[in-house]
Amino acid sequence: MNVEVGQRKTKYLVNGIVGGVVTGALVGGILAIFGGSAIIGISLITGGILGAVIGLYKYRTIGHEHRLNGTNTKMQLREEQLDIVKRPVQRGEVTVRKEVVTENRNIVVPVLREELVIEKKDLDTSMDEEERPEPVRIPLREEAIEVVKHPRKVNEVELIKRQIQENKSVKETLKKEMLHIESGKKARVSKK
Repeated sequence: MNVEVGQRKTKYLVNGIVGGVVTGALVGGILAIFGGSAIIGISLITGGILGAVIGLYKYRTIGHEHRLNGTNTKMQLREEQLDIVKRPVQRGEVTVRKEVVTENRNIVVPVLREELVIEKKDLDTSMDEEERPEPVRIPLREEAIEVVKHPRKVNEVELIKRQIQENKSVKETLKKEMLHIESGKKARVSKK
């Protein structure tokens, strides 16, 4: 309650009580002329009570009173509304890199080698003792395995980002102003 409304309430209360006392004094004075002094006391008490009731009624209703002074008064009712704004945010990060792994392979490779075969044959001729055979050297060969490694393309990986649309639910509490009308017993309010 602001100060101005409080001052108006106090003014109505005081004016109602003073007005009641003055009215009671006038009524008591008139009745005293016609009836006697006992009626003056009753008139003053009745006027004070009547003034207090009128003052209290004005005191209680002044907070809800709105004077239009011959013009229309408008109140604006407001309510909250949702504005949905989407903005991109980083959700995460993916790191893609190549990694070299080793793998042991056992490959069977056929190889050739030479072998010396000695065959013994009997001869008819006799050998001279003077003839001594010279040693004979016969080279023997075999295939050696040489491993040569070279890179070869086996796969190609393409990295693509794609957008997927999904529905997300947003819950929010909104405030809304509603018109609340308080009126006295005799006040008439019509709604359109």
